[in-house]
Amino acid sequence: MKKTLSVLFALLISCITASAQIQNGYVRSQGTSYNRTGSPLKGARVFVKGLNGSKVTAPNGTFNFNLGGGKTQFSISSVTLKGYTLLSPLAPAYNVGKAAVEIVMQSREERIQNEARISKVIEERITKSYNAKTRELQKKITSLEKALSDKNKNSDELETQIRSLKEQLGNLDNQYLKRNELIDKMVEEYVNLDYATMNNRKAELCSYIETGELEKADSLLNTIDINKEMADISTLSTDIKTSELRLTKEKEILYSVNNNDFVYYLLTIVGRELNRISKTSTAVPIINKSTFSSYEIKIPDLFTQQEIAGILSSLDAKIETNNKLNEKLEEMA
Repeated sequence: MKKTLSVLFALLISCITASAQIQNGYVRSQGTSYNRTGSPLKGARVFVKGLNGSKVTAPNGTFNFNLGGGKTQFSISSVTLKGYTLLSPLAPAYNVGKAAVEIVMQSREERIQNEARISKVIEERITKSYNAKTRELQKKITSLEKALSDKNKNSDELETQIRSLKEQLGNLDNQYLKRNELIDKMVEEYVNLDYATMNNRKAELCSYIETGELEKADSLLNTIDINKEMADISTLSTDIKTSELRLTKEKEILYSVNNNDFVYYLLTIVGRELNRISKTSTAVPIINKSTFSSYEIKIPDLFTQQEIAGILSSLDAKIETNNKLNEKLEEMA
């Protein structure tokens, strides 16, 4: 009976601490101008670090996996689907929780089509604007140069105006070259926009890129990056403080609070074990100080204690009920 109770006790600890933690997830396509929320992706393979094999998404794009017990974070090593790539890199770690992990993927074919389309649109609009402004400046320069040949005009003033216009023309050429350098950068930003998470800033960025106002788009993009970095720092600081508070509370529970029923059952087993040890060396049962001080007892967390105590208390209640029933049956016999 003593051995059976010890085995049962150990089994309860191992089973309860390994209780299931089910994490849900969702894989969808990138939101676009014609499908703003994206579509669920069926058949994507999600590989989670520490778990064998992969989880395959259902027709509605969902997946789930069992993390086992006691974990607060997990990592996804990769997500694969034929014809698709991840829209953005996976996070180093995700928090275990009720909220589903959302993974966004991009169609390779659609990306190529969008790159070609927006590149053409930008180049056409930049070239059209450049040509119109160039013609306007050249027309003014030609007019002033013609007036300069008239001896009755102030030649110094005309020459100053001509130099100013030629400067503007040179600046326009430099801007045109700079915009060409920005095209690749802005095309990359544009094709990676997820309309499902579109906000006012991103919508403004999208508008600037489509109209060929690349300097404005670049300036706005730098502002967005700075704001994102500040937001990430603020979020990280909040997460650290939250984790510290949670760990402090968990330590208080783990190390300063115990379930009374659990302690009773634990001492019952420990007492029998100590009694066994005390009878092995001398005629008079005794445990020396060194043996006693080296004896270790593993204490699980409060929740696990409550689970174990509840099961053992229920078994004790059933045993007591059966004993009373047997006594009544004996009296009736």
